[in-house]
Amino acid sequence: MIGKFTKRSLPDLMLIDKYGHEKEINLQKKSQEKKSATSIYWIRQDLRLRDNPALQAATKASESMIAVYVWAPDEESPWQPGSASKVWLHQSLQSLIAEYQRHDTTVLIFKAGKGSTYESTLQVLDYLQAKTNADSIYWNRCYEPKIVERDKKIKAHFKEKGLEVES
Repeated sequence: MIGKFTKRSLPDLMLIDKYGHEKEINLQKKSQEKKSATSIYWIRQDLRLRDNPALQAATKASESMIAVYVWAPDEESPWQPGSASKVWLHQSLQSLIAEYQRHDTTVLIFKAGKGSTYESTLQVLDYLQAKTNADSIYWNRCYEPKIVERDKKIKAHFKEKGLEVES
């Protein structure tokens, strides 16, 4: 006796062993995992849509995505950006925002650090996660030693809260 199966749960193949016991074999790929409801994509130094691993992972893993850029120059010392870098960043962010808008996505921009509403990037991301109930956060890695240490703390914080975190 095979039992009752709905069309959805019907196995791809049913084997019967030498003792007459039935064994289901599903050939479906495991890639049919449940998508998260909302993810946060933290934009870093990679101001592009194409060939962007974290952006691709965030959009693939969730039904909706929040793109956020956090300007936190104090966290980048002693490699804080100079005047020319700030002008370039401003123009690049303007172009990036326009590209995202063509794809019906908004980029949220926050400032963190001394004299700001948010003291740190972690505080910004924590605020966004709480407000949106996002269950995953994605970003591309940076390799400056001070930033690597900050990112490790951010990753540990969100993993401790039970979020999927990928960098």
